[in-house]
Amino acid sequence: MMGLMTNPPKESDESYPQYSKERDDLLASLKRRAHLICNMLNTLEGVTCREPEGAMYAFPLIEVSTPFFFCLDGKSVMCTSHITLAAD
Repeated sequence: MMGLMTNPPKESDESYPQYSKERDDLLASLKRRAHLICNMLNTLEGVTCREPEGAMYAFPLIEVSTPFFFCLDGKSVMCTSHITLAAD
């Protein structure tokens, strides 16, 4: 499999049309799924996500304005302020 990625068939090779179709189908499927997950994230309240560009990574921005609890050093802490959590 790695050989196909590093040394794909040339256009003059008999297997090129099949290779090209499979590659294009795979890339289209990945793109469709990346857009699907981004659209699903955008339906959540307080979550926005930009459309992915060339990768399967989605980087949502999460805004929290209601109180929530989290654990810090084994102790439960309540946060009541408005915060925005962005992907690194």
